[in-house]
Amino acid sequence: MSRNTSVKRRLSKILDEIERDSITTDTVKEAWLDQYGCRMLPHANRLAVAIKVHERWIPAGGFRSHRTVYIRRVKA
Repeated sequence: MSRNTSVKRRLSKILDEIERDSITTDTVKEAWLDQYGCRMLPHANRLAVAIKVHERWIPAGGFRSHRTVYIRRVKA
Protein backbone atom coordinates (compact mmCIF):
# COMPACT_ATOMS: atom_id res chain seq x y z
CA MET A 1 0.00 0.00 0.00
CA SER A 2 1.36 3.39 -0.90
CA ARG A 3 1.85 6.21 1.56
CA ASN A 4 -0.88 8.32 -0.04
CA THR A 5 -3.45 5.56 0.24
CA SER A 6 -2.64 4.79 3.85
CA VAL A 7 -2.76 8.48 4.85
CA LYS A 8 -6.13 8.92 3.10
CA ARG A 9 -7.50 5.82 4.83
CA ARG A 10 -6.26 6.97 8.23
CA LEU A 11 -7.63 10.49 7.78
CA SER A 12 -11.00 9.14 6.73
CA LYS A 13 -11.09 6.89 9.78
CA ILE A 14 -10.23 9.80 12.10
CA LEU A 15 -12.86 12.06 10.51
CA ASP A 16 -15.49 9.34 10.94
CA GLU A 17 -14.62 8.85 14.62
CA ILE A 18 -14.56 12.47 15.78
CA GLU A 19 -17.71 13.11 17.81
CA ARG A 20 -17.63 16.91 18.01
CA ASP A 21 -19.96 19.42 16.40
CA SER A 22 -17.18 21.61 15.02
CA ILE A 23 -13.53 20.95 14.24
CA THR A 24 -10.45 22.64 12.81
CA THR A 25 -7.32 21.18 11.27
CA ASP A 26 -5.75 21.36 14.73
CA THR A 27 -8.45 19.04 16.08
CA VAL A 28 -7.68 16.48 13.38
CA LYS A 29 -3.96 16.89 13.97
CA GLU A 30 -4.43 16.18 17.70
CA ALA A 31 -6.51 13.09 16.92
CA TRP A 32 -3.81 11.89 14.52
CA LEU A 33 -1.09 12.37 17.14
CA ASP A 34 -3.17 10.50 19.73
CA GLN A 35 -3.68 7.50 17.46
CA TYR A 36 -0.52 7.30 15.36
CA GLY A 37 2.07 9.56 16.96
CA CYS A 38 4.10 11.92 14.83
CA ARG A 39 4.85 9.32 12.17
CA MET A 40 3.54 10.36 8.75
CA LEU A 41 1.72 13.40 10.16
CA PRO A 42 0.15 15.13 7.13
CA HIS A 43 0.60 18.83 6.41
CA ALA A 44 -2.23 21.15 7.48
CA ASN A 45 -3.13 21.80 3.83
CA ARG A 46 -3.64 18.11 3.23
CA LEU A 47 -5.76 17.86 6.39
CA ALA A 48 -7.94 20.75 5.17
CA VAL A 49 -8.47 19.10 1.78
CA ALA A 50 -9.37 15.79 3.44
CA ILE A 51 -11.94 17.53 5.65
CA LYS A 52 -13.44 19.44 2.70
CA VAL A 53 -13.98 16.32 0.59
CA HIS A 54 -15.25 14.21 3.49
CA GLU A 55 -19.02 13.75 3.35
CA ARG A 56 -19.53 14.47 7.06
CA TRP A 57 -17.92 17.95 7.36
CA ILE A 58 -18.53 21.31 5.64
CA PRO A 59 -16.71 24.66 6.05
CA ALA A 60 -18.50 27.08 8.37
CA GLY A 61 -16.29 30.15 8.48
CA GLY A 62 -13.33 31.46 10.36
CA PHE A 63 -11.56 32.59 7.21
CA ARG A 64 -10.16 35.79 8.70
CA SER A 65 -8.29 34.00 11.45
CA HIS A 66 -6.83 31.57 8.87
CA ARG A 67 -8.34 28.69 10.81
CA THR A 68 -11.38 27.44 9.01
CA VAL A 69 -13.97 25.88 11.24
CA TYR A 70 -15.84 22.85 9.90
CA ILE A 71 -19.22 21.69 11.20
CA ARG A 72 -21.07 18.44 10.75
CA ARG A 73 -23.23 18.31 7.68
CA VAL A 74 -26.21 17.18 9.77
CA LYS A 75 -26.10 20.40 11.84
CA ALA A 76 -25.99 22.70 8.81
